[in-house]
Amino acid sequence: MKKRICISLLLILAISLSALEIGASFNAGSLNLSPDRKKDDSDISGTDYLYGVSVFANAPVADNLSLETGLYYDPVLRYSVSALLNYRSDYFQFKAGPFFGFLNDWDTILKPGISTEVLVDVPGTIFARLRADSSIGGRIVRDGDYLQEKSVLGVGFYIPNAICEVSLENKTYTEKTSSGEKENHFRQYAFSTDIYQKNRPYRVKLTFAYQTRTLSFIEAATVDHVLNSLVLGTRLDVRTSDRLDVFFDLESNIYSFGEADDTFIDLAESGIGVYLFSLTAGFRFSLD
Repeated sequence: MKKRICISLLLILAISLSALEIGASFNAGSLNLSPDRKKDDSDISGTDYLYGVSVFANAPVADNLSLETGLYYDPVLRYSVSALLNYRSDYFQFKAGPFFGFLNDWDTILKPGISTEVLVDVPGTIFARLRADSSIGGRIVRDGDYLQEKSVLGVGFYIPNAICEVSLENKTYTEKTSSGEKENHFRQYAFSTDIYQKNRPYRVKLTFAYQTRTLSFIEAATVDHVLNSLVLGTRLDVRTSDRLDVFFDLESNIYSFGEADDTFIDLAESGIGVYLFSLTAGFRFSLD
């Protein structure tokens, strides 16, 4: 009996590895409020670049069931690792599993949380999706303690050779500091169009969005630094072979304005700092 179980497990592992998809991406940009920003800062240079790396994998577990895992970087939420089970049918998709804030503070190496996502899809007609991520535990007591939260709500529809979606996204990173708390919050209202053609090795996704970034210093008196931006996003996915896909995702500000403690933030008027952007480049490779 034990021998049969071992053989079955080895066969499942071999099948999973043969269909394994791996990938990595690099993100860098200046379209942000740096977490190192001071409460009395009154300008944005446009050259405070944040950057990070993500690595991820996707492997089938059973019919309609797969495991998605990886180390992910986000300019607002920083680093996290996750392992999500993804169940998909013709009209329904459900993802759930744990995630952990990872090495964002040396005194809190792993910060546990739960991630869930639901997608209801009528193929070729309309779809809706909802995602909610939240750290476990509502209290941050020691210096360096933090909470990560993310929510996404989207509704979309299909037109010939394109998928359109209206979405609302929120992300919050709250940390305890020696003088109180610091909260980094991101909100985006977006309309996107994912353009594709059958039998073509590429697809383009265009996004027009309004983004608000708020860095709050929550102390005896709360001070808010706010950066508002109209953003144009362009994502290009290219299938270079049967196994390799590469992608590039560029967000560029069309116009930005903001305030720090009820005073207008000074933005660069010339030079490289005028252009605020966020660039992600990566690949996915299938072993199948």
